Amino acid sequence: MEAWCSVECLLKALETLDPDEIVNLIHHSDRGIQYVSAAYTSLLIEAGIKISMTESGDPKDNAVAERQNNTVKNELLKDIKFHSIGEIRRALDKAIVFYNNERPHMSLNNMTPRQAASCRGKIQKKWTSYREKYLENLEIQEGACTFAPQTLEMIERLSAEQIQQKQGFRENDSIPDRVSENNNQQMSGIS
Repeated sequence: MEAWCSVECLLKALETLDPDEIVNLIHHSDRGIQYVSAAYTSLLIEAGIKISMTESGDPKDNAVAERQNNTVKNELLKDIKFHSIGEIRRALDKAIVFYNNERPHMSLNNMTPRQAASCRGKIQKKWTSYREKYLENLEIQEGACTFAPQTLEMIERLSAEQIQQKQGFRENDSIPDRVSENNNQQMSGIS
């Protein structure tokens, strides 16, 4: 996407707002080139709109904002017909107050965001994040891995070959007994 398309859309959106209504607006986006362009950010700054962007390299930041937007749009305001911008703003204000103060969140141990904001430390979830579970168990310690016999034999053979090369052995020189036995067993099984 080119920046001029987004700049044009932002200009149209700003034209619809009364300058007094822009107070306390926050523009949240990812770090797409169109949103970080000088033209786009200058318009936001000139209009007095605070800029909020995801942290570099952390795609989960935007996912949280997208999840909040989805809840408000598809849970709280779904199927409501609006007849004016004023109606939308009033409904959105009520939805945000409800979302932050009354709606419990499983990701916050069934607390509201307001309650969770006063907590210290990690908040338990009422659901399982298999990604987090995987990352917690990812620590691999030496000797803790279990390999299939064929994989173990291959590792031993490659290790032996590397040792031989370091010691100056040639291809025809003897290989350690254990690896030779494994190779002989593998070869005898081949028809």
